[in-house]
Amino acid sequence: MDTNLHLSLEVVLGDGSQPFEMNDNNGGTGWFAPQKYLKNLPDVVKCELLDTTSSAGDWSGYFAVKTPSDIALIAFTQYNNYPQGPGYVLQTDTQPFDYVNTEDEIEEAVNEWAASQYS
Repeated sequence: MDTNLHLSLEVVLGDGSQPFEMNDNNGGTGWFAPQKYLKNLPDVVKCELLDTTSSAGDWSGYFAVKTPSDIALIAFTQYNNYPQGPGYVLQTDTQPFDYVNTEDEIEEAVNEWAASQYS
């Protein structure tokens, strides 16, 4: 199995709707569109937002990608595309921040990583 970890992605999620939109009733360009996009990528087993403090939707989190031998944990950020355009820009890191063996180990690894990032 050839696994794509979805590293170094930069995806603009916008369709001409208003730039500040809390839910995805506008065709998928709302605050949660980047998370929804990542969850639908091949081999992604989990995707969570960790920092949602910005009222503009400039948020961050992680996603987990199943590989043949383990699970890669990768950070992502999203930022509001206004005033350049509507929607949000999703960016994924260039390298995983950790690897775990099972889905049960994801939470502990993410908590350790997040403590070092957000403290």
